[in-house]
Amino acid sequence: MVIRNASDVTMCKAFSAYLKKDANNWFSRLGPHSIESFHELGKEFVAYFINNRPRKKPTDALLALRQRKDEMLRKFIGRFRVELRQINEPNFEMVRAALRHAIRDRDMKVALNVNPPRDLRELMATADRYINNEELFAMERELDTTRGTEK
Repeated sequence: MVIRNASDVTMCKAFSAYLKKDANNWFSRLGPHSIESFHELGKEFVAYFINNRPRKKPTDALLALRQRKDEMLRKFIGRFRVELRQINEPNFEMVRAALRHAIRDRDMKVALNVNPPRDLRELMATADRYINNEELFAMERELDTTRGTEK
């Protein structure tokens, strides 16, 4: 925040207009004359709230994921992608190993070993192909079941 030619006092007072909830409560609890400059206010603000920022997870956090017994691959890959987005600069080999370890589909496990994807885009494209296959097979089973009850 920069206000052209404004004094530190003006910038410190204007600063509170941009704050919400916890940050505004913190600002209102500052003692009178406890801050000497706008620069100091900024340092105090960051020091107080530094632990509130969302933390990125390490790649090995993916190793804790498992596809549940009755969970469709689409739902699991969705959960996997959510976790993956929380990782800063994921190690691709670890991501591939974690996915291979977590999924229940044996054919997909074999595909990930025999013809390993070269990057994350290929890995997710492989997952999408197996999702489509799983859903197609589920529809075929449903049709077979429906046809069997119509006889």
